[in-house]
Amino acid sequence: MYINPLELIQAGIQQTIPDPETVLKSVDEERVYADLRRKKISPPSAFIATEEPKPEENFARLPTSVQDELTDIHHKMQKTPDAFIKRIEEFKSRYPNVPYIYNLLANTYKLAGNPSKYLDTIQEEHRRFPEYLFGKTHLAEYYLEREKPESAAEALEHKFDINEHFPSAKGKFHISEIISFYSTVGFYFAAIDKPDRALACYFIVNGCKPDHPLAKRPGMIIVAQQMRELMGKVRGARGARGKGKR
Repeated sequence: MYINPLELIQAGIQQTIPDPETVLKSVDEERVYADLRRKKISPPSAFIATEEPKPEENFARLPTSVQDELTDIHHKMQKTPDAFIKRIEEFKSRYPNVPYIYNLLANTYKLAGNPSKYLDTIQEEHRRFPEYLFGKTHLAEYYLEREKPESAAEALEHKFDINEHFPSAKGKFHISEIISFYSTVGFYFAAIDKPDRALACYFIVNGCKPDHPLAKRPGMIIVAQQMRELMGKVRGARGARGKGKR
């Protein structure tokens, strides 16, 4: 176990989940990578993160006014997603070959609390643009949230290193791609009880932008999973002691 068990036990007694960022600060990162190498598992390969605008090719071909409106919707939809669904659907009908529009529409449906439309959109997104990274992570997240890690792995083509998806990118990716990808992959490895690989993803995401909402997700899942595991052992030990006293 990489996390201080005393912190987890205390949280378990109080029936709370400790703050992941605080708990995971004490994790020895070098030990995690050493354990991966000992198991002959390669840590995530090196990459270059950039925040420079990196528009998708088909998006870049859109009229400037449409690009500006879609960007404006992206910034505003968090508060009132329902208000933008019809407009995004209009853009999707008009420009069916732009994966960003599907990505935007899927996120809007999710924020609006419409799981049926969300699923329809991410399935269409993945079907039409099988190499689109956000489409892969959308579908993988959907399966992970429904405790179907095998299907999530299939959505990611069993490729858990971002460079495997885009070798032609020569290791340079927008920070949003890195965060989305490794947050999802960290979620996957936590779900299948591989905390060392999940933590490696957490270090990447947290190192990119620790205040990003997706940066917190793998940490929360890792801590919750480790706490369940530890409390299960504690309960098992108590049960064994109780039987021994009979």
